[in-house]
Amino acid sequence: MLGVGRGLWATVAHILEKAPPPRPDAHTAPGGVNLRFAADGTPLCVACGLCTVVCPPRCLTVDKALASSLAAAAPILQRFEIDEMRCISCARCVQVCPENALDMTGPLATAETTRQQGITRLFDVSNE
Repeated sequence: MLGVGRGLWATVAHILEKAPPPRPDAHTAPGGVNLRFAADGTPLCVACGLCTVVCPPRCLTVDKALASSLAAAAPILQRFEIDEMRCISCARCVQVCPENALDMTGPLATAETTRQQGITRLFDVSNE
């Protein structure tokens, strides 16, 4: 019985905990998953794709392009999208990111009426 009481207390304490303020370097999406950017405006994401592998509903899309020069052999982020109608806000993408390029400090998604409204493009080279 003591274990149940401790668990209940931990749950209540977690619910009453104040959420941290959003980071100033995060571009907030309505779904809560945010892509973080460096001071020069480039995304911190290196397009490794780990977030897409661990995402249970497979709601993340990461497109990468290979660098044109041999000196920069690492992939370059081309597009980062989240399908908010499928996102379950589990934060696995945030936990697995090796570059700390994602966070979940934004508000949760609201209901949308069309599929296209539910997809948020957080970064796209072609839109710049």
